[in-house]
Amino acid sequence: MEKDKTGFWRFDEGEKECLHRVFIECTHNVLKARRKDKKEIEQFIGALENVCSAIKSCLNNPGSDTVKDHRNEALKVFKEALLFTEKIRSGKKHLWDLSGMPLLGDHSPYDRENPRLYRDENNPITYLVVANALKQPLKAIVALLENDLNVRHREGRGRLQADSRNFIKNIARVYRRHIGKPTDYRYGPFQAVVSVALEAVGLPSKAPDRAVKAALKG
Repeated sequence: MEKDKTGFWRFDEGEKECLHRVFIECTHNVLKARRKDKKEIEQFIGALENVCSAIKSCLNNPGSDTVKDHRNEALKVFKEALLFTEKIRSGKKHLWDLSGMPLLGDHSPYDRENPRLYRDENNPITYLVVANALKQPLKAIVALLENDLNVRHREGRGRLQADSRNFIKNIARVYRRHIGKPTDYRYGPFQAVVSVALEAVGLPSKAPDRAVKAALKG
């Protein structure tokens, strides 16, 4: 896979060719009926690329201890930000100087629909509106971090199972949506797709049949 300018991992030409070959050469009944539907195949490859990009980004992350430290640091920062926005909303913290209040024109800067609102940087209502807007996103990311840290703590550091990251399960999900029911047949199309995906992200890709069976049973 190759990283584009946005930081998103994308299949290189060789990987795309391998995936297209799976569908061209396969004689599986479901694929045979869809073999000429290039749009469906391209949609599947795009969805698979998203799954692979996500897992490759995770695999390129630093060690779990470093990630845990970063999460704890982020949790502290976002909690402090949430607390500070609450103080702005309650009037305990003031970020504006009333001596610099803008003149009111035909449209009041207090009007929530007024496009000037977010341009009037010294308008106290601007700060209140923005503080209100930040409340839910901040609460959401705090909850996300707390939940993830709790889950990791419960799971411990045990040995990773074959599909502990749900990589193959997610491949099966997009395969089922665009192609048909995935099977654990050793030389079938789904296993061929999984092999290409594993190799693309840098995971062992030879004979993934045991991991495929485990993922499809789960």
